[in-house]
Amino acid sequence: MSESVEQVVLRCAREVTLASDAECGVETVLSTLPTFDSLAIVELLARVESETGLTLAPELIRPQTLRTVRTLAAALLDEGGTGWAP
Repeated sequence: MSESVEQVVLRCAREVTLASDAECGVETVLSTLPTFDSLAIVELLARVESETGLTLAPELIRPQTLRTVRTLAAALLDEGGTGWAP
């Protein structure tokens, strides 16, 4: 994969929410984007999981994890090895 997981999450977040580069960065609180709702969350997770081959553990699908692109990418890459399943 030529993109990092964080880059994939950022690109997918922009595509799902139709946000511009200026509106959505790695530290943008996703819930502040006008079109970021429950359907956008499902679409974002589906796209990211499809493109990276990583799966977010169900117990990690919570507001803290979905706060920013960076927090979502970190959960997918969970250093302890419990946040994702190949």
